[in-house]
Amino acid sequence: MSMGSACADENKSKKDKMSNKIVIVGGGTAGIGVAAMLRNEGMVNVSIVEPKKVHYYQPLWTLVGGGVKDNAESAKPMTDIVPSGVNWVQKAVNAFDTANNQVTLDDGSSLSYDYLVVAAGIQIDWYVCLKPHTKKCSLLMYYCIIMCLARSQS
Repeated sequence: MSMGSACADENKSKKDKMSNKIVIVGGGTAGIGVAAMLRNEGMVNVSIVEPKKVHYYQPLWTLVGGGVKDNAESAKPMTDIVPSGVNWVQKAVNAFDTANNQVTLDDGSSLSYDYLVVAAGIQIDWYVCLKPHTKKCSLLMYYCIIMCLARSQS
């Protein structure tokens, strides 16, 4: 094999890798960060599956809890956060079919992938502590949630 054909094979292999379909489940800080990194590396077929219209930057919540920042400052529209060139699929994933490299979405459709990144994170339920007779939260956490909700509504 000549040096020229070795370089051509390497470039073809690099191009194939860049065009593989990558699906990222989750549009939180981790999912957005992975998508941005992949786009910065030249990947062109990247999709984020995230049903929510608002992204919450959770690391800021330590400052919200400390009274330094307002909870509203942690929220940004997903349209402002999804990296340029990344496809945002505004649906939830109901099932993973790893044998066929597909995820099933909440509307029954499926999305195929070559590579899958699962960065689903957490589901926020601010009101779990407000339900009667719950033992999931301490009194201090209950107080903090009430204070945060009161601040966000004023």
